[in-house]
Amino acid sequence: MTAAAARDPGESTLHAWATGGAVLAGCADLLVAVILGLVEPKADPAVATARDLAAPLGGLALASFAAAAAAWRRPSRALPLVALFHGAAAGLGWWWAVRTLGAVPAPLVGALGVHALLAILAAAGAAACRGDGEEAAEAKSASAAGAAAENLESVLVAIVFALVIRHFAVEAYKIPTQSMAPTLLGDDPRRGPGDRVLVKKWDAVLGGPERWQIWVFRPPLDRTINYVKRAVGFGGETVEIEEGDLLVDGKVARKPRRTREAMWFPAWPAPRKGKDQAVPWVGEGFRIEGEDGFAVAGATGRKLLRYEGQVRDSVLGTGGTNAVGDVRLRFEVEDAEPGTVLVVRITGRAGPCEVRVPVAGGAAEASAGPASKASFPLGGGPVGEVEAWFADLQFGLAVDGEEVGTMDDLVPLPRGERATFGVSFGVEKGGATFRSVRLDRDVFYTSTGTTRFEVPQGHVLFLGDNSAHSQDARLWKGWEVVETAPGGRTFRSENRPYPRDGRVVFRDRDGVLRSFAEGEVRVSDQPVPLSFVPVHDLHGRAFSIFWPPRGFTTVEGGRLGVLP
Repeated sequence: MTAAAARDPGESTLHAWATGGAVLAGCADLLVAVILGLVEPKADPAVATARDLAAPLGGLALASFAAAAAAWRRPSRALPLVALFHGAAAGLGWWWAVRTLGAVPAPLVGALGVHALLAILAAAGAAACRGDGEEAAEAKSASAAGAAAENLESVLVAIVFALVIRHFAVEAYKIPTQSMAPTLLGDDPRRGPGDRVLVKKWDAVLGGPERWQIWVFRPPLDRTINYVKRAVGFGGETVEIEEGDLLVDGKVARKPRRTREAMWFPAWPAPRKGKDQAVPWVGEGFRIEGEDGFAVAGATGRKLLRYEGQVRDSVLGTGGTNAVGDVRLRFEVEDAEPGTVLVVRITGRAGPCEVRVPVAGGAAEASAGPASKASFPLGGGPVGEVEAWFADLQFGLAVDGEEVGTMDDLVPLPRGERATFGVSFGVEKGGATFRSVRLDRDVFYTSTGTTRFEVPQGHVLFLGDNSAHSQDARLWKGWEVVETAPGGRTFRSENRPYPRDGRVVFRDRDGVLRSFAEGEVRVSDQPVPLSFVPVHDLHGRAFSIFWPPRGFTTVEGGRLGVLP
């Protein structure tokens, strides 16, 4: 007698309940997915928002059918996993609904309850089947029908695995606009398709965002779409925009170096200008060497090349409205004469900042403003690459790719006492050839709209890198509609509510069309700022660009990479 035939009737009953129940759970998931998918916009907002769960519930239905097939064919091996699956489906589904919607919609309660019951039955079936042989199941697997069932199971499990990963772990998003340039690029007919990013969803649960991270979220005015911006402020903080910089509780928020590297805008050579653009560097004693070189020889005194004009807050490096003093200058040094000392001078909000770098090594001497001075050790060997920057009230120097020193927390000068922003470089004495000269600017947060934010607890403040072309917390405003009854609800609408047949009609931030008698609600006289994103509207952190690769964009080297 086979092991399957010898199974105790009680064990067989549990086995049948576990496998048949998995089919029932799949049907319940499928039914609820259809119900949620057909919800009309005028329905209850909690149920309307639950439409987001229709796709994952369809995935759970497929998973339930796969679990039923696995449990029927090999109960002793599959039932423990089936129990784990149903328990996880019930727990995660309940958690996700509460986190996303604030409550569990009634249609979802039944489906999750079936999963919880099936978890118990599968666990009991697994215990009862322990020790049973697998001869009959192996024979069944060997048959053509068993092979077909196994292949179907594998396909269903793969599909479900992909859906679960997409909804709970990692999801891909497309960047449609230039609001996060140059960190993230949107569609452009001259450059190619916009960036596609991968988003870690578990970060929304395990700690939430940190300052300067890029996140995907539902914006306050329309929760039916997704935005991608940079997190800059958190609950309990006061964030201000002052002359392009961010102040958090009165102090300049300084970017980590890796983040700052991703946020430099190229100013010269300007993007899209090609090799024929005019050379903006002027100074006596220099000659142009090739396509990107400037040379000076035998100088007995200071010889500097000055950037003509001012760097402005344009994504293309030219034009723009605001002069930018937070800049970075980079160049390579060749054919340096013995005893040559290089000079970089950047004038920003803290006044003139200057560093003198001996090409033979030793120590660089830096100064900022009228009194601040510092010495940066360089080590031995000739200097090959120099990078100097002034950003977020910090003046710094890197040599041959290594940061050698910074002057932090510099004091900004009053507007009336400042010199015009500017950049220059050259030699204190001696001679050298400067190649691959690059001038970049830091992000400049414009003062359009709201510029001071008191972030409430449980909320996050987001801004775009391309500030002049970003719809973000500075500009988010909407109309507030409040029910006049005691304890009445408050709604927010991106567009002004309008009268129709004696009623006030508007579409709220969940996309639900609302209609009230004129006396039932009170509408704000003006749009009110809606600058903050609740933490439960966060999708996750963008951590990688996976498209487009080289050959699909005009950006040299493609766009693949890891985001800071």
